[in-house]
Amino acid sequence: MGVKKYKTNNKFIMRFWIALLTVIMVFSGLSNNIKAAEPYTTNFDWDNADELEHEWPLDPNLTKSYAGIGTAGFSYNRYYYNNNGQIVIEIELSIFPDDTTAFDFGSNFRTFRAQWDYANIFIDPNLADKVDVNDSFFMMSYPVEAYPNTQNEVSLSVATTPEGNNIYKLDIDEVFPNMPLYSDYMKSKLYLVLKDDVTLDNLQEDYAIQLRYTNDSNQVYEQRGTKGNQVLGSYYGHIVEHETFDASVNNDDVTLKTMVPFQTASMTNTIPNIVMPPDTMRVVAQSIVYDNVNGTLNIYYRQAPNHYWYTNRYANNGYFLSSWIGIRQVMDSRIYDALKQDENGVVGYMKMFDLNGVGSGWNVTTSININEFSENQINSDISTYSYMLVPRGFKTDITNKAFVPNNQVNNVKSVYLHGHKKEADFVRFIYYVDKNKMDALFNEINSSSLSLSTSYVTDRPTETTQTEYRLTVTEEIVITKGAKIIFDLPRKSRSVFKVGLGNNYERFIGDMKTKRPATEMYNYGVDPSDYGEAYTAAKYFATEGGFVLNVEAGLKIPVGEVINLIMFDETSPQTVTITVVDGATSTNYTLRKHLVNENRLYTMPNANVRAGIVINRSANTPHVDEFFTDSINITGHSKYPFALVSMRKVVDDEVFKEAYSTTVLEEFYAEGNPTALEGYAFVFDVPSNIEIKKDMAINFSNAAVGYFRSTPSTYRAQARVTFVKNDGTDMTEVRIVPMNEKAYNDTGYAANGFEGNNILWLDANGAVTDSSAAVKYFSDYEGKPIKDQSEIDKRKFYTGEGLTREGYKFLGWSTKQVESMSLQTFNNLSTLTSLDQWEEDKNYIFTEQSPIDESRTVYAVWEKQTATYQFILHANNGGAEDITYTLEIPVGNISGGNTEELTAYLKSTGNILYDLGFVKDNHYFVGWAETEEVSGTTQVHELYTNHSEIKLTEIESKLKLQLRLNEEPAAVVTHENPWKTVVNQPINNDGVATLHLYAQYKPLLEMEADIQWFGLGEKEIFEQDPEGYSGTPDPENLHFDRKNVAMVLLRTTEGKTLDPTKYEIIEGFYVKDLVYDEIKQKWLWKWQPQEGHDANGRKYSYLMTEFSTQVEEHTEESIINHFNTNRTWTSVYITMIAHSDYLSKYTALSLSKVENDITIYKSYLAVATSNQPTAIQYVNSTEAYSFLLKNFEVSILPAMINRIQENHTEVVINKPTDGAKYLYLRLETSENVISDSYEFKNVDGTWITNNGSYSITESDDK
Repeated sequence: MGVKKYKTNNKFIMRFWIALLTVIMVFSGLSNNIKAAEPYTTNFDWDNADELEHEWPLDPNLTKSYAGIGTAGFSYNRYYYNNNGQIVIEIELSIFPDDTTAFDFGSNFRTFRAQWDYANIFIDPNLADKVDVNDSFFMMSYPVEAYPNTQNEVSLSVATTPEGNNIYKLDIDEVFPNMPLYSDYMKSKLYLVLKDDVTLDNLQEDYAIQLRYTNDSNQVYEQRGTKGNQVLGSYYGHIVEHETFDASVNNDDVTLKTMVPFQTASMTNTIPNIVMPPDTMRVVAQSIVYDNVNGTLNIYYRQAPNHYWYTNRYANNGYFLSSWIGIRQVMDSRIYDALKQDENGVVGYMKMFDLNGVGSGWNVTTSININEFSENQINSDISTYSYMLVPRGFKTDITNKAFVPNNQVNNVKSVYLHGHKKEADFVRFIYYVDKNKMDALFNEINSSSLSLSTSYVTDRPTETTQTEYRLTVTEEIVITKGAKIIFDLPRKSRSVFKVGLGNNYERFIGDMKTKRPATEMYNYGVDPSDYGEAYTAAKYFATEGGFVLNVEAGLKIPVGEVINLIMFDETSPQTVTITVVDGATSTNYTLRKHLVNENRLYTMPNANVRAGIVINRSANTPHVDEFFTDSINITGHSKYPFALVSMRKVVDDEVFKEAYSTTVLEEFYAEGNPTALEGYAFVFDVPSNIEIKKDMAINFSNAAVGYFRSTPSTYRAQARVTFVKNDGTDMTEVRIVPMNEKAYNDTGYAANGFEGNNILWLDANGAVTDSSAAVKYFSDYEGKPIKDQSEIDKRKFYTGEGLTREGYKFLGWSTKQVESMSLQTFNNLSTLTSLDQWEEDKNYIFTEQSPIDESRTVYAVWEKQTATYQFILHANNGGAEDITYTLEIPVGNISGGNTEELTAYLKSTGNILYDLGFVKDNHYFVGWAETEEVSGTTQVHELYTNHSEIKLTEIESKLKLQLRLNEEPAAVVTHENPWKTVVNQPINNDGVATLHLYAQYKPLLEMEADIQWFGLGEKEIFEQDPEGYSGTPDPENLHFDRKNVAMVLLRTTEGKTLDPTKYEIIEGFYVKDLVYDEIKQKWLWKWQPQEGHDANGRKYSYLMTEFSTQVEEHTEESIINHFNTNRTWTSVYITMIAHSDYLSKYTALSLSKVENDITIYKSYLAVATSNQPTAIQYVNSTEAYSFLLKNFEVSILPAMINRIQENHTEVVINKPTDGAKYLYLRLETSENVISDSYEFKNVDGTWITNNGSYSITESDDK
């Protein structure tokens, strides 16, 4: 990954600070969105080079000891300019020794110097190269040598640097140049002078300064409680008592840490309340331990309190020497921004402890609420937040603060002000912080910048008048090192001298010795009147005209700066004069009264301490195994045992799950590297309420003990599509959706499917390439090109190759599961094109282009192979109701050479179609069509016929439905009867293929007959040219009246067949009554409208016959019965004469009439012609039938032959009625050879023949 360095370009740091510390800016967590068109990288790399820059490793040969020290202090104080214009940084080192007696508070011991030989000072390398070691020095600040004595100083240049150029090793007596004779209670300052070319513009960050005490016994001082307890990292007595955090991992236990702030500020605009004794807190120190595992920031503020209060008599309720006492903690605004509050707004807890970090039931826990913090705007870019807990009588204008709990107002010592005479007391603050925000800060800046200041504070003391004096410098003031400043102030006054309104040059002026009457303060042998004198750095000398202050390092006060003096005294003159004496030169400056008795905030003298979070090691990133949006667990490996690994979405940077790594080392593989790595496994149980989307960037970070949280490794969630085969098994096919070119939530992100323009394509080296590239690879979850073909195939759309299901056909994939579906229904589904459609109840077709936002399941769609053909027959008769009849035929019945039949239509009761209502008025059924209406030019023979045969035939590799006429038109087939392929082939609908057929009806035929009479001889002329015959009919009166003639109508579908069995006599055939036609103005024979075709669509050929009207004998019933019984033409008085298309049938009849009492007989051969042979048989129209009977008079009537059947041995002929004497017989053989004619002769009533093979007999009329 390349370890993230927190020491970065100063200009960047400056810009970062300005942005981050602006009060109006909300902390964003510094999300790290993956950008488009860039390679997707996880940032994972174990380079075995944890962030060690600025690290101060501990020599493993050193052993730890807390002997000799009660409390050790180390804290940045302030900075200012010396007379050369160099920046001077003051850092205080302080010691209170270990009291070897049981009292644990005495300072008159030399246990520190007896135990420790060296002070080792670490200066941030970014600052160390700016330090002028020759001008930098150490000088005691307690006890001090007041003017006119000259203080000893030791140059930093005497230090050795065995551990590096920024780590200075000095003897103890060099760090504390003026050790008191018997006591090790002392304070010293390091005056760190920067090089003369260093300006504030070069100091755009905060810098860590650290201190370790060592000795010649290879020991290092360990900051334990004075009785040996491990206090730092301890959660003793905490509301949630976590395991003790090991403070040694960051060397917090052996290192005193402070920081030099050039970008932040703390405790600004406060001054010490020097009415209080300056040695009330003899030594203060602070350690900040960041527990990145539990997400807590633990501040241990410790001090060696003096005797001024330790029983119930003094300051028990927080009031002492006319001031209320509280405690205040000021933090960097960025730390405040990272505080994590609970549902009640509680962000942490405070607790007081004794010198060993414990208590005996007297100490209480105080919760810290987020609304108890107040903001202090330092400038337009920088602000701080402070928590302050004070008694309710505390005088302050600060509104957001905490008050001592009501049940503790009489026991403030148990809350935060233990105050017993001690080597060490502790006040512990534990804050819960948002680890993500802390991580973001650590990743970008020097962690020492994250600093906090803690101090006891007071309100304005009321026993004196507090007056502030000011002078704004109009000309630069330069005070050389060793010069003195004389303050013309009242002898008993105490003052604080400051240069600059910030946290700059500050000194106490006055007699610091605190003396109280024994009756007031004396208790158990303790008299405080002898404490504080050693702090008097500026004593009063009447000879000099006031209090004299030695300027240790020099001082330059630029134009515009403010000189400030706050005096505590009963008097309050209008002006104060100070005199700068530099050699023989004296310069007076007058300060004028600014404010009196301002209710400002005061720190307790020497109680303010500042420290920062100093962690200089960054953990390596964790490795994460492949995971998907539906993964219940996400696994991976940390480089560290028992590391707390966090998981958070890049988009909001909020941790939503944490897991600890194991302590068992195991091998794993990463980033395509064939060499195994070793790490500690972790497992995330993904919360069910966390929604992870495909391509969502997830950050994973290690919080290993001893390291600040690693920069995140970023992995994108993958999605997989489970293709359920839906074939009656539980089998599935799982495919991984290709990685998108952008991360989810990136601007312009559009979810992709298995194919599309927004897929991330890589070249062989892992660089992004275009989708049109000839060689391109999918990206795996680690951003590496996938070259293994099996892995490539896993990311391709599953087309269903190899899918089979008996009796079904695979159609595709859908978002909802169905048992089966027709192709038409499937094609009518919409294709899934948007992510919202996944959430709908509607079913969608899933294709390779369908977008996918998370792991999804799709289902194979199967169409049942056609198992049944369904024929829905529609009556289609124009009625309001759609009358239908459904015929279902299994496929097997019409395939493989098998045939079935459509339901037959018969126009008679008992036929299912007829009974259902398949009838249309004035029409007759002629067949079926695939549409309700057919065109006007559609002919009957183009329809599907009634009772059609049905079969499936393979045509062009497809089975197609065919129908054909179900009867042969003649015993010998004389025309083709082809199978007709259905135009609109039935569409399979989930196993059923349906064909809709609509009944078609043709208008009924109008039937009429007319008659003409022709005399003898005309028949022979007619037969010569029937088509061209133009003979003139005789007048009817020469023959017979029409009423003497009756008509019989026969029909057949067999054309002009000779076989009488093919004919039928229709109902109402017998017509003897004439109807007068007004248009033609004649009497005609007319029948009821008739059908022109049978139900199978075969055209009827109508045959008209005539005979003499018989009153009784020739009834309709008798004729029908006779014809149906005998099946001869004779039965209807028809004689078959020849095979002419124009005259194939003659009707032989004899008529008689009486004229002039004479009976006249005449014989006729009648032929009927009609217009129908030339009529086109359209479905939607009909041409009426018009018969014309031509009666040709003949002299001899032809024989009437009875029905002849196969195997008959005789021919029966009706006896001639006209006295015929001869009969000629001619037979045809099967070879259609005409035999000779045989003659029969009637001789006196006996018939004889010229061929002995035949004989003729007569019986009755036969």
